[in-house]
Amino acid sequence: MMRIIGRLTLLLYLLSNTASAQLSLHLSNEMVVINRNANVIISGDWHHHGIYQSSSGSLVFWGTDDQYIFSLSKKIVSDVTVLKSSGMLFLTDTLWISDSLQLIQGRVRSNRVAPVFILSSAVLAGGTKDSYIDGPLIRVFPMSATADSVRYPVGDSLDFRPVVIRSQRVDTDSIVLLIEQIHGDAKALSSVYEGVDQVSKIHYWKISQSGNGAWNSAQIILSYDTVGTDDGVELPEELRIAQLDTTVSHRWQNRGGTGSAAHAGVITSQTLSNFDLGWFTFGDASGGGDISLPVVLSSFELSAHRNSVYVSWKTESEFNNHCWFVQRHSGGEFETIATIEGKGTTSAATDYVYFDATVSIGKSYTYRLADMSYDGRVHMHEEKIITADLPKIYKLHSNYPNPFNGQTTILYDLPFSSDVELSLFNVLGQKVIQLIHAKQEAGYYHVIWDGRNARGEAVASGLYIMRMQARNLTDRKASGFIKTKKMMLLK
Repeated sequence: MMRIIGRLTLLLYLLSNTASAQLSLHLSNEMVVINRNANVIISGDWHHHGIYQSSSGSLVFWGTDDQYIFSLSKKIVSDVTVLKSSGMLFLTDTLWISDSLQLIQGRVRSNRVAPVFILSSAVLAGGTKDSYIDGPLIRVFPMSATADSVRYPVGDSLDFRPVVIRSQRVDTDSIVLLIEQIHGDAKALSSVYEGVDQVSKIHYWKISQSGNGAWNSAQIILSYDTVGTDDGVELPEELRIAQLDTTVSHRWQNRGGTGSAAHAGVITSQTLSNFDLGWFTFGDASGGGDISLPVVLSSFELSAHRNSVYVSWKTESEFNNHCWFVQRHSGGEFETIATIEGKGTTSAATDYVYFDATVSIGKSYTYRLADMSYDGRVHMHEEKIITADLPKIYKLHSNYPNPFNGQTTILYDLPFSSDVELSLFNVLGQKVIQLIHAKQEAGYYHVIWDGRNARGEAVASGLYIMRMQARNLTDRKASGFIKTKKMMLLK
């Protein structure tokens, strides 16, 4: 080993532009400067404690044996070329590249404490199945007003699967993005799905984002190969991208993309606002056979109506859809509160409504939909939250039906605990019946009148007056509420 202490400047005025060093080179304290366009070829280990700088040449790692780069602190290397016929180049600390990294032949084995870090001004060239980053790769996206696609030539111990990040621009500040390909079953991270019901058992990608910048129309592009080494994809034309939501639900979610019939290629996600959620892989919505979504859901809405919640949704099309599960929770596990028949297979739009009358006023509820195909596969959809709020004002509603024959329903609202009286009168002002005389809590109420008086006798057809009086029991000084409405009984 040749050990250098201090500053070493090589002024290479040679006929050849290559300086060969078939040994380990140890650089300490300050810096090594390579003048002119000379390459330094290393077939041993590189102990790097200073700064390596070259005007236009490169530090070339070459040979057949495993090699190691030993680096301390934040020390920068300007140019590196990987040209190994066998063996790997192992990192023991972060490899900072300021100018260029060329991947020609041989793998670079990085790890989470020793990643490859490509600075914003550097160029990363090459990257094939014969030469790639096996481990974390970090790249910097500077603030820019122009569209860009940045390639990450990453792979794992078995396969090379480059990733591309595409964006219209980066706003506000720069973004630092780490991508690492991992060989393994993505289901180990989560077996809960939304829009997909299976994920790749072969590969997934870890993505970490930092910096104060903001993406504008960002997308991720993943590559696959079902012929060469199988990425867990049987029908590439039905392939989708799945992203793991690690914030609340911790489920794999469909991030779109359109597969093709080709057995090797790339798939591009829908537009993403960021990559904070951290994990991506291939999604398959039907267990490796057909990952087209059984249902195209265009809307899902909740609306509170008195002491009930209307759940409404619309589909643009359905395929093999046996039924819907309407599920709800108020702090615990989801429970199925209704099963609604699906439309099987149809290309027509369909509107659905479910009326949930089992809610409590003032309580929040989370709803979600699940559709089940005829072969038993269940697909979860998004969750939404609603609170069944208390009335804000006193109100006596018109009865329904009106006119009526037989019986009618009268609705009224109480915003406070109240002393309530609800009575019916004929056109002569005579009381026919007192329907309510009680202290009641705030909420929504209804009462049914069957067309009989206080003695249980059927009354004659004609016009009747309902009058409601309510007194606020929580504020004795508040003025009372009095309201009358007309109703017509026909026989």
